Amino acid sequence: MFFGTTTRRAALGVAAAVALAVTASAQGAKPITKSEPVTVKATIEAIDQKERTLTLKGPEGYYAIVQAGPEVKRFNQLKVGDVISATYTESVAFSIRQPGAPAPPKEMTGINMREGKPGASATSQRTMSVTIESIDPAVPYVRVKGPEGRVYHYRVRDPKNIQGLKVGDTVDITYTRSLLIKADPASK
Repeated sequence: MFFGTTTRRAALGVAAAVALAVTASAQGAKPITKSEPVTVKATIEAIDQKERTLTLKGPEGYYAIVQAGPEVKRFNQLKVGDVISATYTESVAFSIRQPGAPAPPKEMTGINMREGKPGASATSQRTMSVTIESIDPAVPYVRVKGPEGRVYHYRVRDPKNIQGLKVGDTVDITYTRSLLIKADPASK
């Protein structure tokens, strides 16, 4: 995985906490997704072709030296003054699986190269499924069983969000991380 490792338990806890805050509003509807992209731009100040490194200057004047591995294809097309743009996005999507519907894949990754110019996007996606064990609308509160049989308890922020949710429902929670990096010529 290109983003490092996230333990299944931590990912389940974070994703389920976010998901169950608004899950029931998805009952019978399309999946709900929450995401927050962050974009950072830096200018190439120096290039070492032999070592395959870039010296980048960020928007606040800080410098960073970045090594480009052999998987970075168009490294030789980069020029001093080009602007590198990196957009990182994390999102959580969740939906109630209809009875009899197949489970989504547990993990998917992919890299797509940018057409004609240096850059690529990489995506890592993990899906876990939880089963609703109990619901207490008075608190409001939900208890779910995770994929390893562990039971988790979550307080729900808005009681309207658990309307229509039933004990036994399966909720698929998909956590996606993506990184888009591209290089564009310096503006003249």
